[in-house]
Amino acid sequence: AKAGYASLRYDPRGRGGSDGNMWKASFDELVEDAEAARAALAANKAVDPSRIFVLSHGAGSTVALALLARTGKGARGYIGLAPLVTNLRSALTNRYTAHLAATQFTSGYGSRQVTYDGAILDSIKKGTYRKARFDGLSATLWKQLLTLSPDTLLGAYPGPVLLVRGDQDLQVPADQLTRAAAAAQKSGRDLTAVTLTGKSFTLAAGKTSDLWEDAFFPYELPTNAVTPLLTWLKANK
Repeated sequence: AKAGYASLRYDPRGRGGSDGNMWKASFDELVEDAEAARAALAANKAVDPSRIFVLSHGAGSTVALALLARTGKGARGYIGLAPLVTNLRSALTNRYTAHLAATQFTSGYGSRQVTYDGAILDSIKKGTYRKARFDGLSATLWKQLLTLSPDTLLGAYPGPVLLVRGDQDLQVPADQLTRAAAAAQKSGRDLTAVTLTGKSFTLAAGKTSDLWEDAFFPYELPTNAVTPLLTWLKANK
């Protein structure tokens, strides 16, 4: 806002101040909600509808990428903060592994836990998982997410892309950015990948021993985390 950019942020369906049932929401409905937010911003007389950017954080990138793939040039560009943009399954496995390693569990325990969680994800994808929820989401939504191909969705969007990650992130592995950047370079797409030193999953200052990093979002990001965003926005507006 200080740099002159308006923003529209919303609580996902069934969370915060938003209506609806988060446990019954489908992936398509979440994408429809994102499109409704984009359309509301585009309808605001104070906003140039041709210069709207979509920004997401963490797993929200799956919704953002699906929105961009559907609307095409409905957004001027995309900014993914700690995004999941390549292999979703491997990213989830990395999250479990990184947290277990940070808590100094033995490698044997870590391997068993990763195998256990992986088996749950496989059963969800096959439709044989018997519980309604897993790890904060409905099993139905998990099943839909596990069928996604984030890199395909990203490749379907023709606009400029900025991906930003902190090097102390325990949630999103570094290869999410490096693989996306390599694919973009090969295809000649406009994609910029930035890794911030000493930043956690929330892009606040942190280190890999901060196991609850995703639970404490900072009220204001440090300047050196915001600067790459503003520089990229200025170059692409």
